[in-house]
Amino acid sequence: MNQALKNERPDNQTTEEYTLELINAYLNNLSQLNGGECTTYSLDKTSLMGKVAESCNVIKEAFEAYSLARLAKSIQGITDFYEQNKGNFMTHTINAGDTWYRMRIREKNHKHFAAKDMFHIPFHLRGRVSSQRYSLPGYPCLYAGRSLWG
Repeated sequence: MNQALKNERPDNQTTEEYTLELINAYLNNLSQLNGGECTTYSLDKTSLMGKVAESCNVIKEAFEAYSLARLAKSIQGITDFYEQNKGNFMTHTINAGDTWYRMRIREKNHKHFAAKDMFHIPFHLRGRVSSQRYSLPGYPCLYAGRSLWG
């Protein structure tokens, strides 16, 4: 594969531009696979490319709707795609007693965070939520992991 996928978005590129560039690079790399490399997925190369392209188009359409301030359409498109294909996604069931971790970058003037500061922003303060990672403005999210090592 001749085009490496970047790990970090350049400062001069929007999240949408960066994601679309990654999608295009991914599709380009995938198109260069030979048929034998696709057997892990029990699909021939053409079927695999079709499934991946469909997924990528849903993401592209969601970004387009979001950038036009059509948040409901963006969310609904991803939701519909997931519902139609949920048997094809890796999922994890969260069980009572599972241990999850939440990390947060400490600003220079903070010595520590109180437990309440480790949860997402309360809904009544949602106006403070900015577009970071996978967060949509006004929709607070809590990211948790099973390991401290990512």
